[in-house]
This record gives sequence, structure tokens and C-alpha cells, in this order.
Amino acid sequence: MKKVCIAVLLFFGAVCLKAQSLTDCENVVKETVNAVNGYSVETLRRYLASDFECSGQKGDVADQVLNAIIGMLAQSNDSIAEYKKVSERHGGNTLTLVYSFTYSKLGERTTTFVFNDENKIKSLELLKATVKQADKGFKFEKPQAKVITVPITLTKNNMIVTQAVINGEKHNFIIDSGCPILYLNSKYFRGNDDEEGARMSSSEDVNGKISGGQDVITVDSFDFNGIRGNGMKVMTSDLSHLEKGTDVYGLIGYDVYKDYYLMFDYKKKTLTLIDPDYTETSLKERKYEYDEVPFEMSKTMRHIPLIKAQIDTASLTLGIDCGAGNNLIDSKRWDEFESMLRRVKTTKLKGISNDEGAEVHVGKLKSLKIGGKTFRHTQTVFNNISHFNRDKDERIDGLIGYEVLSRQKTILSYKNKKLIFIK
Repeated sequence: MKKVCIAVLLFFGAVCLKAQSLTDCENVVKETVNAVNGYSVETLRRYLASDFECSGQKGDVADQVLNAIIGMLAQSNDSIAEYKKVSERHGGNTLTLVYSFTYSKLGERTTTFVFNDENKIKSLELLKATVKQADKGFKFEKPQAKVITVPITLTKNNMIVTQAVINGEKHNFIIDSGCPILYLNSKYFRGNDDEEGARMSSSEDVNGKISGGQDVITVDSFDFNGIRGNGMKVMTSDLSHLEKGTDVYGLIGYDVYKDYYLMFDYKKKTLTLIDPDYTETSLKERKYEYDEVPFEMSKTMRHIPLIKAQIDTASLTLGIDCGAGNNLIDSKRWDEFESMLRRVKTTKLKGISNDEGAEVHVGKLKSLKIGGKTFRHTQTVFNNISHFNRDKDERIDGLIGYEVLSRQKTILSYKNKKLIFIK
């Protein structure tokens, strides 16, 4: 599922939910408190109605708002110290319970639960929130050029840095196909400071963590080598931990270049964007020999291509993410592959969210096979990626990035769903 990008502005006010049997519903309130204090939405999901609403939002956005609120509480290390019921009201097929929640830092807040006739939460506002939504699927204007060659440099973490013009000024950006959108560093872009409250968002990074301090701003103009957009609503958050000596104004994600073939040439330090209608001609003109490996786009993260791979006799499904400085494999498979690694160490991994990071295992994987090509001694991180696998019909075992894409010239074709290794 492609993520809807939102920012939520918390106001210190009320909340909303829905249900039916008093005892059962009071137990659900108790479970809600436990979920909030454990900073876990997953334990709460079985109590949510199929038409669950949060802060006036429905469907996927409601789920993301709930994630965002709990994520903000986790980041501020706040929790519900005590709670008591204020009132109850039956109406039609719903039961409304009003509670007073006392947070250790925010203090007392009124919380209203509305339950359906199955004793499930129909709507909820843990904290009164105003939702601001970034543009999704923004249609960028394409230049006439069939081939666009962009100079790149690499960060210490092997992320691709290039330049783009935003609001008339040229700045550094990271090319990150694991990010679905254009995403800005709030260190350099400010939102509406007149609005009261704490900013946050429901966006998830590779660690599956909620990142705080987020907002949505309007960008007057953006120009990435002729790929242009004007008047866009764009997500921002603090990305300063990604800079490491290089000013980074944001991430250039999938939406910006999805209509092109991407050719990565780390040796020459170039990224070439090729019009799909011209790609075959371009390959013939350059007299390339190459191997093609088919992929499918993910159902849950629709900007991520999924490719089949092998480690020894084990089969894996791996996403392609040029923003991944190391390859990534699900920590659930650590025991299975530990013997195939060398130079193993434990470290902390950070993504977009500027938290303390997750503790992970890192090592050199002896062999990884994709199509007919074998990649040896690839730096590989083992981390929890349960957030990749919320759709039971799809299993994702990890990601490939720099460690595979940099070993040769590589073309990523979204249109034809092929990963092309140039010999």
C-alpha cells in the first residue's frame, strides 16, 4: 500500500471512539491505555472497527494518524499516568464513553471513545488533532530531453547526493528511491509558526518508526534538471542526522523520477535518467551487453520494486532502494544466515526518524545471487522489518541498495519492471 503522507498538529484538547457492551468496552479502554503506554498500535488493531476513524480521518489515513499520535508520545517519553470515566451515553447502535486521561507530561485531557455494536472502536481522537496532508502522486513537468545525466557524490553512508533548485536556490538533495515523495529537511524549511501545538507525522522510515517534528509546507518551485513542480505541498522533518558534513535539504523520492529509467554509474559518479521510449536506442548506441532481471512492484509500498534473490539454497524477495547504503535482511532470518557472514558487529541504524536508532547486526555476506549474477561480500544489516509485511499476501525479506547497484552500471526500469546489470 502506498503511504499517504500526512502531518498532524496536536492541540491539547479532546478525542473520539465507538462501541456497545459496557464491560467489554471498558476493557477496550484499558487495552488502549496499555497500547499507548507501550507505544504499540499493533496491540490495539484487533479492537478497531473496519470503519475506524481518528481525528476525523477515515481508512488508511485514520490508521496513520493513530500511529502518528502514539509515535509522538513515544518520542516525548510521555504516558498515561491515570484515567477515569467521566460519562457514558447509549445512542442507536453505539456507546460513547468519555474519559479523563492524565498524561505524565501533557496533563489532563478529555478522551471520547465511540464503540459499535461489536464492541469495537468506531472513532477515536487520543488528542485533538488537525491533519495536514502533503500532495501524493504529484504530476511533475518533464523536460524535452530524452537523456538527463546528473553528477552525483556519495555520503559516508553511501547515499547518493545531487543538486536541485528549490524556490530559486540550488541545494544538495539525497536521491532515495525508498522514499515515495519529495521530502524536505525542516532544518532549512519552516512551516506556519503561528499555529499552536506540537508538530508530528505518520510517515515511516526503513526502521518502521514514527518520526516527530514533522510538518507540511508549500513549495513555490522545484526543479531537478528540468523535472519541475510548482505550488506543491511537501512533507518536512529534521533530517540533519543524515548530513554528516554535507548540507542536505531533502530527499528526492520515487514520484520525481518514476517516469524514467535510472542508470546508476557509481564509478563515473553519474545518475542518468532515460526516457523509456528511448532506452532501447540508448542501449544499442552505447553497445552495452547486459543481463535483465524482472521485478514486480510491492503491493504494500507501491514505490518499491521487488526482486527474487538467493542466499545459498534459500529464496528471498528483496526490495530495491538506492537510498540503502547497506543491504538489509529481516532479523527473523538472522539465525538462518549468521554462519554465512564474516566481520559481524552490532551497531545502531538510523533512518529518516531522528531517534536513537535500532540495534542491529551487520556483517559481510559471503554470497548473494540475483538472476544469473552473484554478488560477494556485500555489507548486510539484519533488522526488524515487520512494517514491510502488514499485507499477509506479500512477504518482503529485505532491501538491496548501494552494495548491489554499485558493482556495475545498473539500470532500474519502473515502466518495464526490469533491473538491468550492464556487463
